[in-house]
Amino acid sequence: MNAMKRETWKTVIQMVISILTAALTALGTTSCMGACGLTA
Repeated sequence: MNAMKRETWKTVIQMVISILTAALTALGTTSCMGACGLTA
């Protein structure tokens, strides 16, 4: 039971991290289009 619970949490945490990373990447690219586009 405990090991199964730990695996479930690991999966949930990995999902949250990947979703956050995707969201941050999307936000970063959209905001960077104007700002970073000028410097790049």
